[in-house]
Amino acid sequence: ARQESADGVTVASTAHYFSNPGPAPTDMLARPKSELEIVPAPLPREHNRYRENRTYRFDVRFQGAPLAGVPVSFTSSAGTRARFVSDAAGRVWVRFPDDVQRAKGGGHGRGPTNRFVLAAAHDAGGLHYLTAFNYSYAEDAYSGRSLAWGGGFMALGGLIALPLIVRRKESKRG
Repeated sequence: ARQESADGVTVASTAHYFSNPGPAPTDMLARPKSELEIVPAPLPREHNRYRENRTYRFDVRFQGAPLAGVPVSFTSSAGTRARFVSDAAGRVWVRFPDDVQRAKGGGHGRGPTNRFVLAAAHDAGGLHYLTAFNYSYAEDAYSGRSLAWGGGFMALGGLIALPLIVRRKESKRG
């Protein structure tokens, strides 16, 4: 979405995936779509997602070139706020907070998510540019899971299967 006025330009962007999406949107994301933009580098595909407790890179560009020293604000639908500043190459490293509400019960759905907005502003040529990138992130992939319990069940399964394996080898010898 784009709104222009006499004193500035405001742009909001997001991404959507459809079934059978085809090739990755790498080429599309590389092309400038507005004067000031925040571009995911890269955008997670279908079954992969932004996850809490992980850090992801976003590029801040003005007229297609990296923009250094720009404050970028992060706001989640859970109310978490953070601020980052783009480095010399226009990159911002965003660590997603641990604020996704856990799913109740067991379901086969995609699980709970939070929406987020990354926003940046820049003044140039007498105009004020404001841009935002909107998307979502999910709970940590290992949330509610235990490596110890998983290993324990695997060992128990191996012990239960051991007599079957031994009996099979004995019957082949006889």
